[in-house]
Amino acid sequence: SRATLAARSLVLAGCMQSGVAEKVLEPSVSKQQSYSYSRDVKPILDQKCISCHACYDAPCQLKLTSSEGLLRGATTTPVYDSERLESAAPTRLYIAAQSKAQWRQKGFFSVLNDRGGSLDDNLANSLLFRMIELGRAHPLAANEPVPEDIELGLGRETQCPTSDTFEKYAREKPQQGMPLAIAGLSDREYQTLRQWIFEGALIDESPWVAGPQEARQIAAWEEFFNRSPLRNQLVS
Repeated sequence: SRATLAARSLVLAGCMQSGVAEKVLEPSVSKQQSYSYSRDVKPILDQKCISCHACYDAPCQLKLTSSEGLLRGATTTPVYDSERLESAAPTRLYIAAQSKAQWRQKGFFSVLNDRGGSLDDNLANSLLFRMIELGRAHPLAANEPVPEDIELGLGRETQCPTSDTFEKYAREKPQQGMPLAIAGLSDREYQTLRQWIFEGALIDESPWVAGPQEARQIAAWEEFFNRSPLRNQLVS
């Protein structure tokens, strides 16, 4: 009947519109967790990664100072592009999108496993793991200058491989795994990150809640930023 055909059309339309949600599959999570993100993993990221992956314009916009940035993932779109002629939509963490699916719609791709499968797939599909594994396989010599073919500085052309283009990146730049241009992870740090990703990269971080003193400081800064004089607007 026409009513049945109409209902089927609505269902198909709904399926077509939810393409992002269908592609993002939750990883397998081990019942036994060897490491904690907040206790064991974040300190490693803080020590070895956020010297580069912290700012708004971090390489590939991969911001590792928080679990939200890690789950947002990376993108090939730079924050600052001097050649563009039109304004670009901002990608501010916590503001421009509120979920992984929304970030995928904005062109960000996961650096963890978002394709489902087994625990082994958590490693195979994790760009973060493959990058640190590449750095592990081709370590730089300790206390030696960085090889000349590794370009550093503001003029560096940022490479943002995806899971599908990683093999090509690894062939062309075998010494440019992560962490970049340093001696790399210790055995303990590498095994901790590997096992955490293998077991599902579970985030056990509780939402931050401001204490009384912090709340007063926040209120004081907000009051300053929201004043009408141009000086306050400029600082804000």
